[in-house]
Amino acid sequence: MLSSSHVGILFLRMMPATKKRLVVMLSWLGASPSAVSNYERLYPKNEYDIFTCYPTLKDFLWPQSGLSSALATLQEIQTIMEKGLHSSIVIHAFSIGCYYYALMLYQARKHACKFERFRTMISAQVMDSPVVGSTSEMAFGVSKMTSRRPAFMLALKSLCLVYFSLTRSYTVHYYDIMIAEFETKSPKVPSLCLASTGDPMLVPKAFQDLCNCWKSNRPLEFRIWEKSSHVEHLRFHPEEYRMLLSKVLSDSSDFSTNSAGNSDSIKSKL
Repeated sequence: MLSSSHVGILFLRMMPATKKRLVVMLSWLGASPSAVSNYERLYPKNEYDIFTCYPTLKDFLWPQSGLSSALATLQEIQTIMEKGLHSSIVIHAFSIGCYYYALMLYQARKHACKFERFRTMISAQVMDSPVVGSTSEMAFGVSKMTSRRPAFMLALKSLCLVYFSLTRSYTVHYYDIMIAEFETKSPKVPSLCLASTGDPMLVPKAFQDLCNCWKSNRPLEFRIWEKSSHVEHLRFHPEEYRMLLSKVLSDSSDFSTNSAGNSDSIKSKL
């Protein structure tokens, strides 16, 4: 295991003779390494390397900090890709990690000359429990991820809304930009979106709008389960989760990236 200087941890299981795919896993707020490892194990060791990043609450509450963190993460990934050991990138993001992914996309596009390889190497996207919607809904999401006590959650949501109001030009302005980045400017590659009506952070219309937007210009699989909760879909629906992931990886295995020039052919063992 190699620890990064910022927020990423890279698990390299090297097989120099065979190019593997690099999974960039962007965790949910407060995720423990043991909880994230349940998802890392979904990817066969002989076909994938895993780079796991743990976004922080500061990355969300102060977008400028998030943008700096995202830039550092991109640089780490760039360094890994320059070794020439990987054929493509798979993004697997959860909750606030989906927002962090938008920050990465924004920075990669802003610094296109430096990070164009990152964008063109992405061959699949998995979005688990994305939080998209109004600032009120995002404030509720932050309070829900921070505490399970109703009184504290209500107080924290109110505090977040006051904070957003006072810092609108530094926060809300950027949230709107990042949501647009996520919805309309993400790579047009095979994708999977997962949500649940039992997730208090789900905004059904916003999620459906995201799916409709993505479905119009890329292969998309999506599920909205009735029985599940925030970032708990693997626990509630393990077989279907694995089946959907296997399908999107299979759909993307023949997806040719501009930078690789060749298809990355794999047979999923999920």
